[in-house]
Amino acid sequence: MSIDDIGSVFHKYHNAYLASVHGANSELYRNIGKVINPLLKGDVLDIGNGGCFAYDVTKASKIVAIDTCFKTGLNLEKIANVSYQYDDILIPKTLHPDSFDTVLTQSLFHHVSGKSHRETLKNARKVIENARYVLRPGGMFVIIEPITSAAFESIERTLFKIFLTCFSVFRIPMIYLFSFKTIMDLLKDVGFVDVGYGEIKCPKKIDLCTTILPNLIVIPGWLAHFRYHFFIAKL
Repeated sequence: MSIDDIGSVFHKYHNAYLASVHGANSELYRNIGKVINPLLKGDVLDIGNGGCFAYDVTKASKIVAIDTCFKTGLNLEKIANVSYQYDDILIPKTLHPDSFDTVLTQSLFHHVSGKSHRETLKNARKVIENARYVLRPGGMFVIIEPITSAAFESIERTLFKIFLTCFSVFRIPMIYLFSFKTIMDLLKDVGFVDVGYGEIKCPKKIDLCTTILPNLIVIPGWLAHFRYHFFIAKL
């Protein structure tokens, strides 16, 4: 699936996604918000926003939220300092250099998988390159992402084609979880030399299928094969 195709899926199941955010995953999003709120400053670009804010929007001067799910017919919350734009972060058409103080991605990277492991890494790198492109001097790139172990990522890499086929059969976007090392290596390769990081407090429960079957496949947080982390990258 292309990024635009993934956006179409999230557009179709947008209400289901929000039901999970405010339902089974509500504690997770509160924990994420506690991390993001102190980091927001100035003009913010929220990539892959999905029409959902885990953070206090009043902390920013203005917020530009972009997503390929922002198509006609989507009921998005009207907020004074927020604008919504349809755009693909891999080939953005509405973004300009040195235009944001903070760039934020939340649960984005595991959705940018391609048709191969190499293409998936290329897509992830492109997201980081474009984040750097739009950041002003002294700006900050904040990543919130479920991170898996190096061992599990090795399995994903080895069985990539099998996983891709399985997801395709069910006509849902493939998910590829990155390890801590992979994200760190990509950030440094693109030029983010100052990178802080940490783990977000594990919630009591996690909804594993937020888009298609919200609030139905829910497990204890400690059983998940990933943990949510934050990365704070500066040039």
